[in-house]
Amino acid sequence: MGKISNAFIWSQDSGLTKLGTFGGKSSVANDISKDGKVVVGFAQDSKAINRAFIWDRRYGFRKLIGTEDWSIAYGVSGTEYFTFVVGEMVASTKYPRAFRCFPNDIFEIIGSLGEKSSVAYAVSEPGYTVVGSSEIDDNTKHAFRWEDNSGIMEDLNNMYKDLLPNGSYLAEAFSITPDARYIAGYGFNALTGRFEGFLLDTKTTAQVEGNQNQNTSFQVYPNPIISNAILILSLLKPTLVRIELISPLGELIETIADKELTNDTHTIQLDFSNRPENSLTTGIYFIRFITEEHTKLLPIMIFK
Repeated sequence: MGKISNAFIWSQDSGLTKLGTFGGKSSVANDISKDGKVVVGFAQDSKAINRAFIWDRRYGFRKLIGTEDWSIAYGVSGTEYFTFVVGEMVASTKYPRAFRCFPNDIFEIIGSLGEKSSVAYAVSEPGYTVVGSSEIDDNTKHAFRWEDNSGIMEDLNNMYKDLLPNGSYLAEAFSITPDARYIAGYGFNALTGRFEGFLLDTKTTAQVEGNQNQNTSFQVYPNPIISNAILILSLLKPTLVRIELISPLGELIETIADKELTNDTHTIQLDFSNRPENSLTTGIYFIRFITEEHTKLLPIMIFK
């Protein structure tokens, strides 16, 4: 029969518990709820077809209702009494589609950005915002956000296009914070010519707006930062600009720029590698952007 590989859950109180399969040779656990009582993933059946599963301490290991064909569960939120699960499954089309399953076994396909595949990787608390990835018509993957109140799958590349350098795009969103503010994943950075991780703050988009004829945007890429980054600033009119690095306590660390800039897109190199020892530690800092009309803070994560 060959070797069987089982998904499992481990806790200090109960030790290791194997979750099983649906008659196949393997199962994989992909996520666990915040209270540690619900696990989701996929398990093979006797025909070696992947089936989404859910496990909890009340009802044990079972197929996720509504996923009767090939399916995988990637994310879970809520509790064992009020659970939301997301993933992908083969529905009525030939392409896998993102799904959400929520309390009382209500199941729904949440769509795609085009006519091709989509997959949901993570869901917020209590389950109203879903993130993932969807293929668009040119076969490129685009990260998406889907919200319960609208029922619309939104392309993050369209929503936050002002933050992306030309030619760059967000490919897949793998994680979302419980409050739905931060989204993490990976995308293509045209400035470096490679795929890199991203952390998106959906509340602090670094877009600064005045009247209808004025628009200023700035971003730092990549973010989080290990050693070097690029600050990208777009201006629609000549502007006196002051840019500062601020500590987690709100103290000024240094002034990055303080001058008048033309109406253009400007790039400023940020080098955090050649600093005196212990001058910067791993943590969240802020880039403060100041003009005569606006002041804006952009959080950045620096790893040392």
